Amino acid sequence: YTASEAITRATAAGSRSYNYSSNDDATTEASKESQNDESAVDINLKENDTQEANTMPYQERALIHVQAAMDHLAQQGFQNIALIAIGQSAELAVEYVQSRETEIKNKGFALILLEPKLPYQFNSNFSTALGNGFPAPVLDIYRSSSRVQSEDADERKASARAGKFQAYQQLNLSAPLGSGTDNFLNKRIKDWLSRYAPGEEQK
Repeated sequence: YTASEAITRATAAGSRSYNYSSNDDATTEASKESQNDESAVDINLKENDTQEANTMPYQERALIHVQAAMDHLAQQGFQNIALIAIGQSAELAVEYVQSRETEIKNKGFALILLEPKLPYQFNSNFSTALGNGFPAPVLDIYRSSSRVQSEDADERKASARAGKFQAYQQLNLSAPLGSGTDNFLNKRIKDWLSRYAPGEEQK
């Protein structure tokens, strides 16, 4: 996936564009700040953006990038979006869902976690993290050969059941990702999306 110009601008703008209403607004705001600062004339703006991005917390930069990507998909007319997180990025995905909980509906959005590595408070309180009665379908794929992953998956499943998730399902992998199970995994995910997250087609 190649980042569009809008995503690149939003990521470089950093925290100044975190609550932007559109990509153009974020660019305009950043331009105004540069024009108002007389010292900006002699500053290499590209180098300044790079330094700011490096000092900004990773989690904040990543959330900005995810939101910019979602906005880009919306601008392209996509109505059905599946957010897929692998390993430690699962924590980022959960935090994104938390920030957009009121906007997420059961049709048009799905969350897929691949061998998720979540902090203890997310595993043990999965329903609280995503919200009780979470309406969007969730596919939780873990490696059954890993004792830690199995135990964490059991906690998430119990919490999701107690939280009365609308559509939560777990899938066991007998081997780690990239060990020859790719075709099987792709088919299972495709079948799951077709059954639980078909979305809606606009006429």
